[in-house]
Amino acid sequence: ENLQNLGVETILVEMADQVITPIDYEMATEIHKHLLSKGVKLCLGEQVVSFDNDQNKVVVKLKRGNSISTDMVIMSIGVKPDTKLAKNADLKIGETGAIYVDEFMQTSDENIYALGDAVESWHPNLDLKRFIPLAGPANKQARIVANNIVFGNHEKYAGTLGTAIVKVFDLSVGFTGLSEKFLQQKNIKCHSTIIHSSSHASYYPNATSLSIKGIFA
Repeated sequence: ENLQNLGVETILVEMADQVITPIDYEMATEIHKHLLSKGVKLCLGEQVVSFDNDQNKVVVKLKRGNSISTDMVIMSIGVKPDTKLAKNADLKIGETGAIYVDEFMQTSDENIYALGDAVESWHPNLDLKRFIPLAGPANKQARIVANNIVFGNHEKYAGTLGTAIVKVFDLSVGFTGLSEKFLQQKNIKCHSTIIHSSSHASYYPNATSLSIKGIFA
């Protein structure tokens, strides 16, 4: 968005078939249309395989055989938990690949606590382990860990819904909880509905369009 607003031609290459993968595809298509309307070019379902130099240009080669010649590449390829220290300390690693902690944020060693982007969490309502590296949960976990270290284990972390919001040009995209595709991957039965409405009553000025998808497990 910032580059495009500065007049820099921008191409977004994404290995998945959509942007903002925590949300479902039907909602992401609205974002795709908006990005395209702002001049951002999308290469979805495409994978970068190599980078080459061509004089003063970077040539990005894609798996399907195409290539992009560009002045600058910004890589944003996700987050993985850094568990090297935990493994060296023989701490248990959870099923998500992040550090296992209990409800007190205590690791498999009772003398060691862990929190933040390196630990796995759980859904408050479903028995599901999740890896959600967000600042809000990390902040709450830090306060709980500090209190439990000082006063003993008496504060419990309730789990993470995964609430986040992001601005995409003129759109605000928010999500919380579990997506339909995630529940389907876990073989959890669910129902979903999509509502198209306005941000407030249409007879009141300056209403904006609003699309909401609700999933019920």
